[in-house]
Order: sequence, then structure tokens, then C-alpha cells
Amino acid sequence: GWAGTYSLPRELSYEDGWFIQKPVREIEKYRRNEIKADSFEVIDSSRTIEGISGNTIELQVTLEPGSAGKAGVKLFCGSEHETLVYYDAEKEQIIFDRSKSGIPFSGHEDDVDHRVCCIGKKDSIELRMFLDISCFEVFIDGGRYVMTGNVYPDLDTDTGVKFFAEGGSCTFRNIEKYDIIV
Repeated sequence: GWAGTYSLPRELSYEDGWFIQKPVREIEKYRRNEIKADSFEVIDSSRTIEGISGNTIELQVTLEPGSAGKAGVKLFCGSEHETLVYYDAEKEQIIFDRSKSGIPFSGHEDDVDHRVCCIGKKDSIELRMFLDISCFEVFIDGGRYVMTGNVYPDLDTDTGVKFFAEGGSCTFRNIEKYDIIV
């Protein structure tokens, strides 16, 4: 995999006043076992989709937060661990939460477990996520924003993926999952 590099190689461009970062197109050569899912709504709960799991995958989804206070995806899920990527409507932020990801983190920051990306009020958010064993990367809204981090789950068991909403309803659209076999 690409885990040893910490983040995927990127293509950089400048579009409509935005510095855009996208994963290199070559990564698509390594896609296997495509799964596509129909749009669905989640109300104050979480759900799984058959065939969507793994810890070396690419996952794309369009998130429509609707009335949910928080809505997004739980990754690297197992009986004890999970890593969250979600939109917080009140804060108008994408939050990467690794507080329950596995082996604890330490560092100089006040909060090493949470990363935030301010994206403003959104009715629709595109997430393109890459998981590679202990590395996570998400490209938001076509690469306008990117978040990267390490997590340390149980390799054999923490492979679940859940779609969730809290405090209301959320719609998930354009769901695509690929195993990435390098």
C-alpha cells in the first residue's frame, strides 16, 4: 500500500480561486471489487451497506446533511474502535475524530484526537476517502479541502464502515467503494 508514504501522491491545480488537491489518477488502476449503493436516508442512527467494508479501500459518498446536527461515516469499525469523519452543522466543520481509533495518540497539541476543517454552511458535501491499514485521507468537495492522518486500529477486526446521523436526518448519495490492491 501507500501507508509508508503517509499520504497519496497528489495532482495540484488552481481552479476558480481555489487551490485544488486530488489523488493522482493512477490510483484508479488499482481499484478492484466495485460496489455501488443506492441513495438512502439515515435518521438518528447508523447503518451498514453490504460489501462496503475494509481497511485498504477507496470510498466516495455525497453527504446531504439535511436536519442532522452531525452526519458522516464511521471507518475502521470494530467491537471497540471506530474513526469518525463527519459534518458538524452547528460548527460548519468537517471533523476527523480518532479518539476511539485504537492505540491512543500523544503530542504537544491540546487535542491530538480531533482535526477540523471549516467549510461553511453546506447542503451537499462530496467526500472521497482512502483507507490504507493505518492511514486515512479524505478529499472534500473535489479537493478544495484535504485531511490526512494516522490511526492504529486492530488490523484483523476493525474493518467495518457505517453511515450515521445524529440529531436529525441525513441523505447519502453517489456511494462507491473500491478495494485498492497495490
